[in-house]
Amino acid sequence: MGVEAGLSVVLNSSFTVSMAGTLSDYTYTNDAQGIKSPENGSFADVYETVKTKGLHLASGPQLAANITLDYFHPKMWFADITLNYFDKNYLDFAPNRFTEDNQMKYTTQEMKDVLGTQERLKGGFLLDASIGKLIYLPQRRSLNFNLSMSNILNNQNMITGGFQQARLPLVDGAIDANSLHRFPNKYYYAWGFNLFLNVGYRF
Repeated sequence: MGVEAGLSVVLNSSFTVSMAGTLSDYTYTNDAQGIKSPENGSFADVYETVKTKGLHLASGPQLAANITLDYFHPKMWFADITLNYFDKNYLDFAPNRFTEDNQMKYTTQEMKDVLGTQERLKGGFLLDASIGKLIYLPQRRSLNFNLSMSNILNNQNMITGGFQQARLPLVDGAIDANSLHRFPNKYYYAWGFNLFLNVGYRF
């Protein structure tokens, strides 16, 4: 479930402010039934309940908002700058770490926190901007130039996604309390500053 809203306010003939946002909650409402199958056939298929109830879908930020200032000049210059905010982004969980059998192996709160919990990623800001020019040519032809800049502040520390490893630090079938971080989560990070130049010709 979720809600989205947007608003655009014309300040004058040159400037417009636009705002948009979404707040959502994408969670599993029930536990799942899983089947564990070995590739080499070393044991029979195992049917288990996976404790997915209350976990979040790793489908991107569930809280997002932006505000944009647009500029337009009568001689067909245009520009904009946008501040984006993202939050409530969750790491993709590994079902193997949430099976009933493996959940019972987390005998301490530290084990559950490290191995059996879905990580919520930190929120963050990104700043984007663009500038362009439209040139009209004879016979209803035109040239369009656009220079766009993404992540102007070069924020490369923002985690955009990732996944939890399915492997567990086991010794003789039990969790090795001294190696809880042996198989850490894997992360994807935001691209740094990007610059794009687009040129279009309409005929």
